[in-house]
Amino acid sequence: KENKTLASKIEINLEKKTIDMFSIKNKNIPILYDFLFYNFTIRTLDLSSNEIEFVSNHTFTGLFGLKDLTMNANKLKTLNEIIYSITISQIDTLDTLSFTSNQIESIDLEFSTNFRSLESINLEYNKIKNFDI
Repeated sequence: KENKTLASKIEINLEKKTIDMFSIKNKNIPILYDFLFYNFTIRTLDLSSNEIEFVSNHTFTGLFGLKDLTMNANKLKTLNEIIYSITISQIDTLDTLSFTSNQIESIDLEFSTNFRSLESINLEYNKIKNFDI
């Protein structure tokens, strides 16, 4: 299969940098690179069903106003990079995280204490063996 970057698979109107709901599904995007959403304000971001395996440490750096992040039905094995990236800029706004139907094997919920407004984390249908609180 041809491996295209996210930017080549979607078109964003760069004039409007505030987006209430942004959804990208079924695009076969295995890697999310640094600063992908830099200088955008997106309230709800749904990146489900994209076969995402890796999220770099700064994918969400520079993204503002994120309240809900959904990355269901991908191939994620760890949340470390995702959590690091969203901790940098979403510490005050993030309400909901959803990572159902991935391949996550362990989770350390200590990270959740960094988010002041986090209300829900959905990890259903993963391969979690270690669950530390």
